[in-house]
Amino acid sequence: MTDITATVLYEVRGAVALVTLNRPQALNSFTREMHQSLWRAFDQAEANPAVRALVLTGAGRGFCAGLDLSELDFTPGPGLLERADPGPVINDAFNPTTRRLQTLRMPVICAVNGVAAGAGASVAMACDIAIAAPAASFVQAFSKIGLIPDAGGSWLLVERLGLPRAMALAMTGDKLMADKAKEWGLIWEVADDCVAAALALADKLAVMPTKALVATRHLLRDAGTRSLDAHLNVERDTQSALGKTHDYMEGVNAFLQSAHRNSKANDERSENHCPPSGRDHVCRGRGLQRHHGHGAAGLRARPRCDAHDRESTAPEWPPNLPRRLHLYFGRFNLCLCLQQLQQKCGGCGLQHRVFETRQAGRCADLRRH
Repeated sequence: MTDITATVLYEVRGAVALVTLNRPQALNSFTREMHQSLWRAFDQAEANPAVRALVLTGAGRGFCAGLDLSELDFTPGPGLLERADPGPVINDAFNPTTRRLQTLRMPVICAVNGVAAGAGASVAMACDIAIAAPAASFVQAFSKIGLIPDAGGSWLLVERLGLPRAMALAMTGDKLMADKAKEWGLIWEVADDCVAAALALADKLAVMPTKALVATRHLLRDAGTRSLDAHLNVERDTQSALGKTHDYMEGVNAFLQSAHRNSKANDERSENHCPPSGRDHVCRGRGLQRHHGHGAAGLRARPRCDAHDRESTAPEWPPNLPRRLHLYFGRFNLCLCLQQLQQKCGGCGLQHRVFETRQAGRCADLRRH
C-alpha cells in the first residue's frame, strides 16, 4: 500500500489499481488537498502500463460524504458571501475529479462501502460500474442546505434513474438504500464484501481489450447527446479505429481457433453415433448434419458435413444429371431438391459442395413436379 498522502491510499494488485479515500473520521469528505491527492493516484495508475483497471473505495464506514464544509469560510463579517461560495471549489476540485473519472484510460469500478452523500454520490456515479455493500446508501443532501446536486449529480441522476426518480431524490434528499439502488439501476450489484467483488470484476476487465472498453464508455455516455443518425457514424468510425488494433486481430484469431476446435470436437462426437454405412439416416451433432447411405438417381452420399466438410469427402455429382434435381414424393409430401453448388464455408474458408433438402410447401419449383 502506497500513501499518495495520508488522505488517499494507492495500491497495485496485479493489473488493478486500488485507490482508497482515507479520511474515515470525516466519512471521507473531500478537501481541496484530497482532490489533488486523488488526481496524483490517477496519474500514477495511468503511467503504469501494467494497470488495466481501477477500483475506487473509501476507508471506514462511509464511501464519501461530499465536500468537507470546513473548506468554506462561514465566519461572519465582510466578504462572507464570497468566502462561503461553493462555486470555486466545485470548479477547481469536484468538476476536474468527475472529468478525470470519465477520461481515465482504463475502466473504473466504484466499491461503495457505506454512505455516499452529496458530491460523494456523484463521484460514485461518475465511475463506470458501481458495486455497493448491503448497508450502503445514496443521499442527495443538497436540498437540505439550499443547494443543488453538483459534481455532475444532476446529469448523472437523470441518466441513471430517469427524470421522475431523479427529481424526487434530489428534491426530498431521501436516502436510497443499496438494494433499491440496484433495483432502480443506479448501481450494478450489491455484495457483502463490495471491495472484493469490485476487485474480482476489475480482474475480469483487466484481461479484456482496454481500448474497446473505454471506447464503449464514451459511446454509451454520449449517446444521449446525438441523434441516432449521427451516433451511427460515430459507431462506424470508432469500430474502424478499433479494427486496426492488436486486440482486435488477436481476439478474432482466438475466436476462429476456438470455433475450429469446437467444430472438430463436434464432428468426432457425431461420427461416434452413426450407424453402419449403407443405412439411410440423418445424423445431427451440435450444429452439424450428415447424410449417409444411398441417395436417389445413383447418387451415393458418403458421410459429409453440410457446413464444414472438406471437398474430398463430398459425393460426386453424376455427369448425366442436371445441376439441379427435384424429386417429389407425394405420399410423404416431400420434395427432395438437390443441386450442386460451390459455397465458401465461413468456418474453415474452403469451397464445399452444398446440397439442400426442403419440404414441398417451401419448394419454389414445386410447380414443375
